[in-house]
Amino acid sequence: MKNSKLTFKIFLKFITTTFALLTSLNCLSQSNPNQYYFRPGPYIEAAYVGVNYQDPSTSFNDSLAGLRLGVALTPYFAIEAFGASGSNTYGFNYQGTFINTKVSNLSGVYAKLSYPLNPDVSVFARVGEAYGNFYASQAYTGMWNNGSSFSWGGGVQYAPTRHLYGIADAMQYYSGNSITVGGASVSLGYKF
Repeated sequence: MKNSKLTFKIFLKFITTTFALLTSLNCLSQSNPNQYYFRPGPYIEAAYVGVNYQDPSTSFNDSLAGLRLGVALTPYFAIEAFGASGSNTYGFNYQGTFINTKVSNLSGVYAKLSYPLNPDVSVFARVGEAYGNFYASQAYTGMWNNGSSFSWGGGVQYAPTRHLYGIADAMQYYSGNSITVGGASVSLGYKF
C-alpha cells in the first residue's frame, strides 16, 4: 500500500510539472498557433505509465517508463509503436507463501484516431495489439507469464507549440491468461 501511495504522488507531481511546463511554453511562444496538432509526420513521446495489475490472487499498482514512436499519416490518423519497461516488484502473501510480482514490460502497435477540439487540443482513441511480460517468484522458483491481446484506450493531447505537446491517456494494455493490466499515463512528445 505504501508503494502505491508513493507511485501516485510521483504520478501527480509529473502531471503537474508537465502541464506547468507546457503552459509556460505556450505563453512564451511567439509563433502563430495555426493548427499545431494537424501536421502529419513522425513523432516521439516519452511516457510515465501507471498501471494496475490484476490476476485471481492479487492486484497491485506499478509504474513503467515508456517510449512511443509514431507517424501521423493524416491530421486524423496515425500509426504508433509503444514500449514500456519497469523494475518495481510488489510482494504479497498468498496462502502462506510470500510472492514477488512485477510487470516487466509492455509493448504494442496501435492505430490512433484523433479529433481536434481547437487548434491546440484534440481527443483521440487508440486500438491495437499489445504484448505483456509478467514475472512472479517465490522462495526458490520463478515463473514468467506473457502473451498478447487486444488493447484500447483514449486520451487528450495539448500542443502549445509547433513541435512540443503533452498527452494524458487511459489504456487497457493487456487482458489474457487471467491477467488484466490497464492504467493511465502522461507523455511529453516532440513532433518532427
